[in-house]
Amino acid sequence: TPLEYAEALADLGDWFMVFEKPRKSRSLYEQGYKILVENDVDPAVIESYMSRPQPMHFIYHRLPDLIGESPEGFSEINLEFSLTVTSYGQVRNVELLNAPDGLEEDALQEITKQVQLTPFRPALKQGEVVTTREFIWRYQIVPDWAAS
Repeated sequence: TPLEYAEALADLGDWFMVFEKPRKSRSLYEQGYKILVENDVDPAVIESYMSRPQPMHFIYHRLPDLIGESPEGFSEINLEFSLTVTSYGQVRNVELLNAPDGLEEDALQEITKQVQLTPFRPALKQGEVVTTREFIWRYQIVPDWAAS
């Protein structure tokens, strides 16, 4: 289908982005959008296609040592960050919006650093790759001690 083809192009673009070929990535992202338009895909689907930045789904960062022991009431940690994702997939202006009690400052700084180093697929607006400012990203962490 045209949507599957567009998504395959976006996935290929993600790999080019990770290997520091952002111009090729941008071209593939925009080509996917164009395919949707040319094949008369529902406008709502076209509008939602890459409408928000997304972290690369195949990137995994080792979690920092958050806390030595399981603190009372923690089974997972949900953080919200405000950040800018450039049209080249780079993360800038990272701000943690809701630091939970019980996490050490060093752990929060390490998590923030990892967010800043995470490559993102940029958003598309009307078929063009754009920079997204003040993007709110919810980041869920399930520490090792919570998974057992």
